[in-house]
Amino acid sequence: MTKLIGRPMAVSGFAVAMLLAAGQTAFAQSADAPNKDQAQQPVVVAVDASSAGTAQELQQRIGGGTVAALRKTANGSYEAQLLFDRQLGKYYIALMQQGNYWRVIRTGDEVRANANYAMFVRQTERLSDVEMQRARVETQKSQVVQKLVAAREVERRLEADVGVAQEQAKLAAERGQEERSQVQDLQAQQGAAQAELRETMSRIARLQQQEKTSGTVTRTR
Repeated sequence: MTKLIGRPMAVSGFAVAMLLAAGQTAFAQSADAPNKDQAQQPVVVAVDASSAGTAQELQQRIGGGTVAALRKTANGSYEAQLLFDRQLGKYYIALMQQGNYWRVIRTGDEVRANANYAMFVRQTERLSDVEMQRARVETQKSQVVQKLVAAREVERRLEADVGVAQEQAKLAAERGQEERSQVQDLQAQQGAAQAELRETMSRIARLQQQEKTSGTVTRTR
């Protein structure tokens, strides 16, 4: 969204009036003023070594109170600014990130200033798109990490449950083996007792038979 602070045309008229009053009429015919062919040409500005110096110069001019902000456009953490120095009659076009000047262009031509400002506005849009995409990816990454932590916790609990179940199964198998051994021992003892019972009953039967035989002999005599 673009905010218009003041009227650029009115400021330009005010700047020209100041220059005329100061006797600097030559400024309007200086090398900064483009001809018609230049005004129709697309403006392409490359980053140069003087940008940092221009940014420092702009900050100093802002501190001096002679610079007025004409337009501002913010997208994400990036901002494009169009400013005018009333004392110098110069335009400053700035591209900022998080409140810090990144690129600054200075020109005395209003058409070129507006073209460069429009270019910086487009750059803020592209850069903010990348910024938003990065924010989305970081959010998605955070969600994946959270899900991974939760999944690992579930895995840990399941491994613990499986370990307990395996230990219980081992104990149950050992207990079952022990009980089976005890059953086998009891069965063996039962078999021995039955065998002994049969032998005892057999001896009792023989003794009873002997007793009957002895009683018959006694009566006969």
